[in-house]
Amino acid sequence: MLWKAYVFKDETHLASFENPAFNLDADQVVDIFLDDMETRGLSISRPSDPFEAPQWRNLLQTTYGSPFGGAKSPFY
Repeated sequence: MLWKAYVFKDETHLASFENPAFNLDADQVVDIFLDDMETRGLSISRPSDPFEAPQWRNLLQTTYGSPFGGAKSPFY
């Protein structure tokens, strides 16, 4: 059984969750990863398409770990 719930401390917190202006887009996510990798001493170029770049995916899995165990996901 799996149960999930969203819990908010007040109406303002709920409103911020529902506001699409706070959603991250793919470029913002890539920026976050690039900034973190730079702090780890890794000098990485921005992928032209992070969804279609196997080197980028492998780097993320190697750096942050795969939820499937090991450096590579069995789904790729």
